[in-house]
Amino acid sequence: MASYPTEVRVELIRYYYRNGESFAATARHLRTLFGRNNAPTEKTIKRIVVKWIVVKLEATASAADERSTVRERQKTIRVPETIERVRENSTAQPSTSTSRASQELELPRRILNQDETTQNPD
Repeated sequence: MASYPTEVRVELIRYYYRNGESFAATARHLRTLFGRNNAPTEKTIKRIVVKWIVVKLEATASAADERSTVRERQKTIRVPETIERVRENSTAQPSTSTSRASQELELPRRILNQDETTQNPD
């Protein structure tokens, strides 16, 4: 499936409204412009109209693509008090599983694993 530039999407939306909000009529009209094999299908038109009219134009009055943002993982700060709590717990109860210890200490398991690997260089 081809990605259409913003200008083409805007024209597609205009044709949709000019053709009485009909996906089929819009597809027929666009076939005359793009050619039979290069025109967007009714399904593509519907997807673009729903995405860009309902979501974008009503919310922001824009037909441009939104840039996706990548959420960065929060860094975990390893506080000496937490490391000490883990060390005390593991020496007092060495047979306690990581899952149980994470519940008791109210810490994520990955932090316990990190702290245990740094304190037990076996």
